[in-house]
Amino acid sequence: MAVKNDRVTFFRRLNKLTQDDLAEFLGVTRSFISQIENGRVDLPFSARQQILENDRGWDVSPLVGDVIVGDGSTVNNGHDQTVSADAGLVAALREAQAQNAKSQEHIDRLLAIIEGFQNSQK
Repeated sequence: MAVKNDRVTFFRRLNKLTQDDLAEFLGVTRSFISQIENGRVDLPFSARQQILENDRGWDVSPLVGDVIVGDGSTVNNGHDQTVSADAGLVAALREAQAQNAKSQEHIDRLLAIIEGFQNSQK
């Protein structure tokens, strides 16, 4: 699933990261991050996975897209699009929950975002 460039910018700003900070974490140049944010190139899948699996406590919700809730439905991500999460993403989220003590905090944040979106849709 390609990540829209505005999500990368939102993720970075939400977590108070500079382009240099994100570039250093990913092992790329600041120029490459700028190209991603300006829509010239897509965020590579491997870079997205590296961010999602970070141990720095970053809020990764802008990069996750829609979230599957208990009944298997999807929730709009606030960017006027609804995208079904694939089974691989769901499996990765479940594995992260089992392996990372901080996962529950991330899940709670995502659930709060979902509830906010659901309330705003009413």
